[in-house]
Amino acid sequence: MVLELTHLTIFLISLIALLCLYLMVSLFFLRKYLLINKERVSEQKDYFPMFYFVAFLFLAIGRLFLAIFDVITEFDSSNYNLENFVLWKIGSAFQLCAWGLFFIVIEKKAMKGRDKYILFLLYALFCIIGLVLNDIVMATNIIVVAFFFSIYIPLLIYILLWLAMVQ
Repeated sequence: MVLELTHLTIFLISLIALLCLYLMVSLFFLRKYLLINKERVSEQKDYFPMFYFVAFLFLAIGRLFLAIFDVITEFDSSNYNLENFVLWKIGSAFQLCAWGLFFIVIEKKAMKGRDKYILFLLYALFCIIGLVLNDIVMATNIIVVAFFFSIYIPLLIYILLWLAMVQ
């Protein structure tokens, strides 16, 4: 099955728009980091905008690799093979690292390290296991399980807000 030109055109336009969005947000956080820390010469520097910069940059790089994977396999799972699977692993690794950075920042801001990052470590463990496997279906399922460890983040924020309102 060969991709039709219109489908490929729509895919490329949406990919370029998404990559531009990721890069613009990434550059926004880089600028914010530079402006904030320019004023703080002797004080403690704020590294959170830099985390966001790297995370959005990783999201863009990962999406680019995953888009190449999608085009090579013609959006058909019957075309998956180990050569193409390497592109999927590289793209997924960048995306998972970006989400991991988001989780670390949220845990640092919300919990202030009180939970010892146990759920993030479990997320990272499942991501590594998923990326090591050579079966794309099993790897994808394990990575989905890794994202279940991130469900606690919105719940944690709501709990902390509720506790702040009660006190």
